Amino acid sequence: MKYNTMPFNRGISMPVQKLTEYTGKKCQFSVPAGTAAARFVLIVMTCLLTAGGCSALYFLLGPAVNEFSYIVFFVFFALTLCWISFSASSAVIGFCAVHKRRSWKEDTVSGSRTALVMPLYNEDVTRSLAAMEAMARDLCRTGFASCFDIVILSDSTKQTVLEKEQEMYVRLRKRLSGTMQVWYRNRTKNTARKAGNIADFIENWGSLYDYMVVLDADSIMSARTIVTMIQRMQGDRNIGILQTVPILCGDMNFFARLQQFASRVYGRVNGAGIAAWAGNEGNYWGHNAAVRIKAFAASCGLPQLSGFCSFGGYILSHDFVEAALMRRAGWKVCIASDLYDSWEESPPSLLDQTIRDRRWTQGNFQHLRVIGAKGLSFWNRLHFAVGIMGYLSSVLWLLLIVSGTVIMVTKRGNLPVSVFTDTKMFYLFVYTLIVLFIPKMLGWLSTMLQGNVCRSCGGRATVTFGVIVEIIFSSLFSPVTMLFNTKNIVEIFSGRDAGWKSQRRSLDRLSVREAWRAHRLQCIGGTVFLSAFIIKYPESVLWYIPTLAGLIASVPLSVMSSSRKAGIFFSLFHLLVIPEETSVPEIIRSRDRIADELKSFPAADNFSEFRRVKQVHVYL
Repeated sequence: MKYNTMPFNRGISMPVQKLTEYTGKKCQFSVPAGTAAARFVLIVMTCLLTAGGCSALYFLLGPAVNEFSYIVFFVFFALTLCWISFSASSAVIGFCAVHKRRSWKEDTVSGSRTALVMPLYNEDVTRSLAAMEAMARDLCRTGFASCFDIVILSDSTKQTVLEKEQEMYVRLRKRLSGTMQVWYRNRTKNTARKAGNIADFIENWGSLYDYMVVLDADSIMSARTIVTMIQRMQGDRNIGILQTVPILCGDMNFFARLQQFASRVYGRVNGAGIAAWAGNEGNYWGHNAAVRIKAFAASCGLPQLSGFCSFGGYILSHDFVEAALMRRAGWKVCIASDLYDSWEESPPSLLDQTIRDRRWTQGNFQHLRVIGAKGLSFWNRLHFAVGIMGYLSSVLWLLLIVSGTVIMVTKRGNLPVSVFTDTKMFYLFVYTLIVLFIPKMLGWLSTMLQGNVCRSCGGRATVTFGVIVEIIFSSLFSPVTMLFNTKNIVEIFSGRDAGWKSQRRSLDRLSVREAWRAHRLQCIGGTVFLSAFIIKYPESVLWYIPTLAGLIASVPLSVMSSSRKAGIFFSLFHLLVIPEETSVPEIIRSRDRIADELKSFPAADNFSEFRRVKQVHVYL
C-alpha cells in the first residue's frame, strides 16, 4: 500500500492506439520552404557521398567484384557508408541552419496551467528535487510561478528510497510553501515503466493542466527556456510536443567530460540539422520537452506488443512512438534547437553507457514492430530507422571487418592486386574517414565561429586540442561499444529481456576487477587476434590497429573513463572545458546549493508528517 498527496482525481481518458489501422482524419500542414530544401539536401547528399565511396570500391575490386565473398564485403561497406553519409549530410544542414532562427508564434503564459513532471525510479532524490526547487525559484523570478505545479511521479520500489523520497518531498513542500504547489505520488504497480507512469498521471489528474514539461531525474532547465516553450505552445495551438536539445553537463568523470565536451561542440550542429529536416515532424526524446496534455492523451496511448519478451510487451523507447502517434493525429512535433538552457547528465563511465544502451537497444529494435504502423509519415518512419541504425551500425561495422578478414585470409595472393595493400584502398579509407568526421569538423568550425562559446570553452587553441583528445578517445571507445552493441542485439534476437533497472548517476572510480569482468573477452580476443596477424599477415596489421587498440586497452580505458582524477587532470590544462564550468549558470549553482542544504538537515520522522499532509489518499 503506497501513499500520495495528489489532489482529487480529475483525469482524461487515454485510449490505446491501434498500429494496424488508422481511420482518423489527419490535419495536414504545408511544408515550409526551408524544411523542403533541407530534406532535398539530406537525400541528395547522402546518395552522392554513398555513391562516391561505393563506386571507388567497385572499380578497385575489379573482376573480383562478382565473387560471393567480395559481394558480401561490398554490401556491408555500402550500408555502413550510407549510415555515416546520412549523419554527415544532417550535420552539413545543421551547420548551415545553426545561425538561422526559426520564426515562432508566442503568446502569454498567463491563464495556462503546466505540470513540471519528474518521474523517479529508485533515484538519488535529493539532487533531483533540488533541481525542481531551483527551477521553481527561477520561475518565481519571472512572475509566472503560479502557472506551474511540481509533480513528482515515483515508481520507486525500494523501501529506503521511498522513505527518502517522502522525507525530501516534505522538505521541498515546506521550502516552496507560498511559491509553488508540490505534489507527490507513488505507484504500487509499475506497469509499462516510465510511459505507464506518465499515462497514470494523465488518466488520473491530466485535466488539471494544459501542458506538462517532462523531466528526467538528472534534468534541469532554466525558467527562461520553460516559459518560452509554453509561450510557443500557447502561440501555436497545433503544436503537440515541443522538444529541446539537452546539453550534457554536471560531472567530472573523464568519460562524462568527454561526452559533455562533445555535446557542447558538436551537439548544436547535430541538433540544428535534425530540427531543420524534421520540421513539424520532429522527434521526442522523453524528457526536457513540453507536451500538450489533451492531445497526448487522445493520440498517444501505447499498445502492448505481442510476441516474445524482447520484441513484445511494453514499448521501452516509448518517446519515438509517442511522437509518431502525435503527428499521425495531426499535431505538430517540433524541435526547438534554439533553446539552450536545457541540461541533462552523462553516464559516469564507458561501462555505465553500455549498460544503459542495452535497454535503449531493445527499445529501438522494438520499433521494427512499429515502423510499418498505418498512418505514419515518412519522416517519422525515418526517425525510427535512424534509431535502429544507431545500434545496427555496430553489427554492420563488425561484419565489414569480419568479411574483409575472410577475404584477406582466403584470397591472399590470388588477385593481380591485393585490395588491402593497394594505394587506392588507402585513399578510399581516407575518404571514409573524412565522411565519418564531417559532423565533428563542422561542430568544431561552428564553435570557432561563435566567439562567446569558443572563449568560454577556453579559446580556439584549447577547443582544437580538446577536439583532438575527444576524437582519439572516442575512436578507442568505439570498438568496445561496437562489441557491446553487437552482444546486445544477439541477446535481443535470442529473446533476452533487458528488464528495468535504475541508472548509476555518479561514480568515483570503477574498480579494476569490475572493468576486467566486463571487458576481459574483448581484451584477450583483441590481443590474440593482433598477435596472430603479426605472425601470419604482418603487411595487413595496420588496417586492424584502429579497431584492436581500443579492445586490447579496454580494461584501463574503462577504468580511466570512470576516473574523476583523470577528468580533473584534463581540466587543469583547460581541456574538455564547457561554458557551464567557466561560467556556471545560476540555475545550476542554485541546484547544487539547494542539494547541499537538503543534505545538511538532520534526519527526522518525515514519514509521519508525510501522512499528515492534507489530501493524502491511499493509492491502490
